[in-house]
Amino acid sequence: MSVLTIQPMRQDEIPQVVELWNQAITAQGEGYERHWQSVARLEQTVDDPNFLPAGALTAKVDGELVGFGLGYVQTVDFLGTGDIPGLPGRLAGIAVRPDHWRHGIGSRLLEAIEGILGSHGKTELSFAVYHAMPLALIRSIHLDTGPYYFLKSRGYQDLEHDLVFHNDLTSFEIRPWVFERKQRLQEEGFEVRWYKREDRDRVLEFMRRCFSQAWYTIVETAVSAPRLPEIMLVLHDGQPVAFIGPFDTNERRFYFSTDARPGWGGFGSPGVDPEIRQRGIATVLWHLGLDHLRQCGARFTEYGTGLVNPAQHLYFRSGATLIEISCDDMIKILP
Repeated sequence: MSVLTIQPMRQDEIPQVVELWNQAITAQGEGYERHWQSVARLEQTVDDPNFLPAGALTAKVDGELVGFGLGYVQTVDFLGTGDIPGLPGRLAGIAVRPDHWRHGIGSRLLEAIEGILGSHGKTELSFAVYHAMPLALIRSIHLDTGPYYFLKSRGYQDLEHDLVFHNDLTSFEIRPWVFERKQRLQEEGFEVRWYKREDRDRVLEFMRRCFSQAWYTIVETAVSAPRLPEIMLVLHDGQPVAFIGPFDTNERRFYFSTDARPGWGGFGSPGVDPEIRQRGIATVLWHLGLDHLRQCGARFTEYGTGLVNPAQHLYFRSGATLIEISCDDMIKILP
């Protein structure tokens, strides 16, 4: 009789775990292929201050690696909640080798992770896939797919849904009306240019004043790195009033490192000072951002937004297609 063992992952098992993960998401299909992992990415995860060694588990049948699961206890208050102990435990992902599906291995891994996080005082477990979430292994749980029903069958409930869009950049061109709007903004005193090191303090003050803690943390991480980030700014009277970025492509990796498919490119959403919105600034930044990805060699980009977020109209106008509806957060009350 085969023997299943579940134990903490060893550092030297990372390459095998990555291979297993990529086999599982490729076999799953249904859009999960975009959540490809790399050895470097998983090593970054292990080095993250939120990483919980006891929560990184492997499943082996007769000593052969067949499954992996990751749960953790958040220690960095990147959302600015001010209540780290009160946050739920986090589930980052579970994968089982395809030839061992439907043998109960995923359920055993999930039960083990729930038990470990429960032992750390957590009464709720959240599977949140927002891109800035620490240790996120995937970016979306796609509705009406196997992983979604797996979690639903084990007591997880939906909290938020997202629309997921795709832009084909191989044929993307900035339309004349975008250039006209950009010219009008310039005549009104708005300057569009790339971020410089000397902009750091002004940009962070702008982010702190106008945007959420999570958004601030993304930009603060970018501008504090040794490498100069690609962030496009809009300035008025020398002060930042809007931005888009940081940018990330396969050739120029920076922040959004969970997605490494050939030809992919991504960037942070445009943000505009609330006092000067409705001028078309976000529209100009969005189209310039897509064109920059294209010039960097990216062939496509994908991103999500809330079901009722009016930004979806901007995305459709840029040629985006809706490819799926995903669940952005699921939660379970632990017994």
